[in-house]
Amino acid sequence: MKKFKASELNERIEIKRETEVEDGYGGYTVTESSVATRWANVYAPRARDGVIAMADTVTISYEVTIRSDMAVQHDDIILWHGERLRVKDYRLIQDRQYLSILCKTEVV
Repeated sequence: MKKFKASELNERIEIKRETEVEDGYGGYTVTESSVATRWANVYAPRARDGVIAMADTVTISYEVTIRSDMAVQHDDIILWHGERLRVKDYRLIQDRQYLSILCKTEVV
C-alpha cells in the first residue's frame, strides 16, 4: 500500500447520503443530502466491460482516499468531476490517518 502525504489529497469531492422521506401517501421518496466536502486522492485502478439490461456497459472501480476524520457508510455517493461514485467498501490505512474508500460507477 502506497504511503500518502497530505499534499496528495488534491481533488475536491462531495459526499452525499440517501435518506427515505415519507411522501404522505403511504410511500416514501428517496432524497440526497450533502454530508461533507473533503480533499481526496482519487484513483481508478481498474475497469471492466459488460452487459447490463442488454446494453453495453463499462464498470469502473475507484479508490478514493481521504483523511479519517469522518465516517462514510456503504452506498454513500461521492461526487467527483461530475461522476457519481457509489461506496462499496472502506478501511482505515496508514496508522488510521486515512480512509481508503472503494467505489464503483457505471457508464452506459
